[in-house]
Amino acid sequence: MWRNVWVGMLTFFILSSKGMAAWEIYAEFKPDKQFYYVTITRFDQYDPTPNPLRRCGIAGGRHCQIYIGWSDNVGTGNGYMGGFSVPGMAEAETMGDLGKLIVDNGYLNRELRGMRASGSQRGVRNCFWLSYYDFGAKMLPNGPALCSQPEITPTFCSISEPYIELLHGDVTGNAVNGHTISTPIHVSCSEDYPIAIVSTDKNTTIDLGAGLKSDLKINGVNFNNGYEDTVGPSGKSFVLSSTLYGYSGGVGNFQGSKVIMLILP
Repeated sequence: MWRNVWVGMLTFFILSSKGMAAWEIYAEFKPDKQFYYVTITRFDQYDPTPNPLRRCGIAGGRHCQIYIGWSDNVGTGNGYMGGFSVPGMAEAETMGDLGKLIVDNGYLNRELRGMRASGSQRGVRNCFWLSYYDFGAKMLPNGPALCSQPEITPTFCSISEPYIELLHGDVTGNAVNGHTISTPIHVSCSEDYPIAIVSTDKNTTIDLGAGLKSDLKINGVNFNNGYEDTVGPSGKSFVLSSTLYGYSGGVGNFQGSKVIMLILP
């Protein structure tokens, strides 16, 4: 009797670490927080390179901390920021020993907040690395050939109020036409960005029934084609108003609705 026989083949690969960085980081700029963040994504625990922080803290030279080094790539600024220390880093003989301490103390894949962004320090022009201080900031040995430029989280904008109700209330007949009420709406974006507020049908008139209508405006301006402005993380408030017109008589409850949309033109 024949039986199906499956023969598996195991293929082994020997990978050389030559040319591979002993440590790697991931940098990110978060416009909504206006800060740079750095995460250590890899640290070789078998790197035999001598630990440059061994015997740190002696005679005011090497600080017993690992810092985030940075440069703006345009020659207007560089330095170091943040900084953390792990027990035993002054006794670690090799970079691998230092890496083990970093991993064991929970700093691998931990997000480290760097500097606040402002002026020329904003955006992808900055790049980052791991550094230490020895009478000046120096890069830790065996890092990537190129410093890490930050990813930028996508720009987003939002209206704080998901639903807005403009209630005119009880109005006498001779006061209906021209009756106006208003309410603020709040918009914020993750970074300074041009926005437009527009009605989905590009018509700011709402039919309330029996000939009565409402004319909507943003900051007193018709926004059929979009009310445009620039909004940043601090946000801006806009005034949405409703003015009644077209009333010719009758009593009752009058109502209508309109969808208002925030777009990035």
